[in-house]
Amino acid sequence: MQASTKENQQTDDIETNIDVTAEKNSSSKKTKSPLLPPPKKRQRAKPVEVVKKESKNVSEVWGHFTRLPSSNPPRAACNYCGSSYAAHPRYNGTTALWAHLENSCKKYPHRKEKSQKTMHDFTGFKAYSRALEPSFEVPSRHTVARDCMKIFIEEKRKLKKLFKSERVCLTTDTWTSLQNLNYMCLTAHWIDSDWELQKRIINFCIVENHKGETIGKQIEECLHEWGIDKVCTITVDNASSNDRAIAHLKKKCKWKDVILNNDYMHMRCSAHIVNLIVKEGLEEQHESIMRVRNAVKYVRSSPARLKAFKRCVEKEKIDSKSLLCLDVETRWNSTYLMLDAAEKFEKAFERLGDEEQKFIEYFDCYELNQDECEGKKAK
Repeated sequence: MQASTKENQQTDDIETNIDVTAEKNSSSKKTKSPLLPPPKKRQRAKPVEVVKKESKNVSEVWGHFTRLPSSNPPRAACNYCGSSYAAHPRYNGTTALWAHLENSCKKYPHRKEKSQKTMHDFTGFKAYSRALEPSFEVPSRHTVARDCMKIFIEEKRKLKKLFKSERVCLTTDTWTSLQNLNYMCLTAHWIDSDWELQKRIINFCIVENHKGETIGKQIEECLHEWGIDKVCTITVDNASSNDRAIAHLKKKCKWKDVILNNDYMHMRCSAHIVNLIVKEGLEEQHESIMRVRNAVKYVRSSPARLKAFKRCVEKEKIDSKSLLCLDVETRWNSTYLMLDAAEKFEKAFERLGDEEQKFIEYFDCYELNQDECEGKKAK
């Protein structure tokens, strides 16, 4: 009986232990995984209406520009000079507008001129001057410009006083620069009290064209400015426009103490006449001169060709210090100098033709072009 009761007590203890462990496990599970609230239903977002705002001219540059309402694509015009630029609010910025105000628009009141740096502005030059003479102070560019103008005004006053008592001869010439600008230079010549020939440039200016009336009016204005009314002669080149210029001066200007009724006032430049005569005489030898001219052009066209030509000179043992030179169309003596120098290097040119095929091809190409030009003229 006692054994059975012990067994019953053991089974009860085991059951109670099992129940306790089960309760512990269930409580631990409950703490590890708590229950979450159910998810809320998402509401659909309402569509947002996009309101397009008109672009505003925020930049300060729009105080100097005005949009053109009738332009398509949009453009804006400068308030000072009227120049227009692309001004689309989406595709174009304001960089071009600012650049126009700072660099191009001459009527812009707040434009800052970029002045060139002078020697006075360099610190190195100042240090150099102090090293040479510590007490010397470098003047500013404004002081130098002011002093130059004072000297010019004083010298002009002296010349005007001199021209009132002296009879002068004038020379003038006109030409066109590489920039296609027409220039005119007027020089006065006279003999002073010590019987020495003097000359001064009294005008150097741009003229509209080379017409006779234009040149005559420009000379007339210059003579009035300097107070010159005693003119002996006016020397010009042999152009027909200068005949009209002299006729204009004889008619408009009031001369004092004229010589022989101004019949010999118009003097033609003898050097220009000689140049025309020599050029016409050289037409018979045009082909030979052109060959020499092209040979000199070939040698002087690049450093490599000049170096090759010098090698040929050394091989031929030509002892000459003269250099090859090209002639100028308006100077007949330059043609003579070119021929004289090229003759001394005749053997060097022959060797250059033997050693370099390009030298021969250069002449063949030129002669071919000449034949084509003559054929076109014949047609």
